[in-house]
Amino acid sequence: MTNELDEAVKRSMPENEVEPVKEPVCNRCGRCCYLIGKGFRKKCHHLKVLLPHRYHCRVYHDRLGIVTGEIKGNVYRCIMRESFHYNFPGCPYNQPGWLMITDDMKELPTKNETD
Repeated sequence: MTNELDEAVKRSMPENEVEPVKEPVCNRCGRCCYLIGKGFRKKCHHLKVLLPHRYHCRVYHDRLGIVTGEIKGNVYRCIMRESFHYNFPGCPYNQPGWLMITDDMKELPTKNETD
């Protein structure tokens, strides 16, 4: 189905038009919405768990630049995923050469774990 759609888009474009760049699609695993430290991680307090491995950001449309948490006096702010140079298992934004962050890191509790 996707290939048929891609072909239909190509046929509808003028010959001299550049094909649109395919961007990765977030799978909403929530892994990049953690504050990463040496050997630990802490979930952003704006991240809501919907299902196991399925998350929702409560401030998604206004997230860039807002404070996502604090660890040992260091304040963290939300940035674009492409600027967060870490790889996560199964993430479509992963790039060669970035450090792989695994799920076995110690997780620090957030203030509102019940949210």
